[in-house]
Amino acid sequence: MFKDRRDAGQRLAQRLEREQLERPVVLALPWGGILVGDAVATALDAPFEPFVARKLGQTTDEEILDRYADVLPDAPTHEETP
Repeated sequence: MFKDRRDAGQRLAQRLEREQLERPVVLALPWGGILVGDAVATALDAPFEPFVARKLGQTTDEEILDRYADVLPDAPTHEETP
């Protein structure tokens, strides 16, 4: 286990350093990911940006559903979900 999120980020960075990434960029989701991402970005000397995601609500609007299908072709359809 990890002592805290910063410790988790430092351990992740150690593993990523072995990959010898050319131009890494670190994105992190609030809340828990910020400390992890900051530790990774610092260790890799990489740009760091918080990444805010918005939960998509459920809809029955066919036009919106078609757009989701274009962007997420492998997502389950309405008929396949419980």
